[in-house]
Amino acid sequence: MLKYTAAFSNFWRAALSRAALSRAALSRGDRGVTAVEYALILALIAGVIIVVVTTLGTDIQNAFCTVTKSLGGGACGNVP
Repeated sequence: MLKYTAAFSNFWRAALSRAALSRAALSRGDRGVTAVEYALILALIAGVIIVVVTTLGTDIQNAFCTVTKSLGGGACGNVP
């Protein structure tokens, strides 16, 4: 009976160890997916910022030059 109990105990110890290892592997995998998701969100935000700045850059420059000229400031680059 003692041998059977020891073997049964070893079986459960090994099963719990495998479960803990697989849980650890899954949690590492989740972190990897999360990092990829954050990288995609960051790339999307950067792309939107680039498009907005490129599109509105000239308009913003003209607005600042208009204010600068009305305050009696100097030249504003290539804006007449």
